[in-house]
Amino acid sequence: MIDLKKEKAGVIRMHVLDYNEELHTQTLLEQGISQGISQGITQGMQEKTIKVIRNMLLRGQTDEDIMSIAECSLEDIEKVRKEI
Repeated sequence: MIDLKKEKAGVIRMHVLDYNEELHTQTLLEQGISQGISQGITQGMQEKTIKVIRNMLLRGQTDEDIMSIAECSLEDIEKVRKEI
């Protein structure tokens, strides 16, 4: 069995040597940027779909045509219809 008290200095030294704060910070930053970009793209697509639905409703298009062209659900159309 390993005596952790005897190995404490070695474990601490290994931990300090293995941990790279700059790399860790850079990795977190890159992950945050990637997540932000993904969320931004999703939000932009949702906003564009709402705009297409609104424009088609104002032009008198049928729900079926809107669902087909905007690739949305009837529920999405009803939400936008309530806002007009």
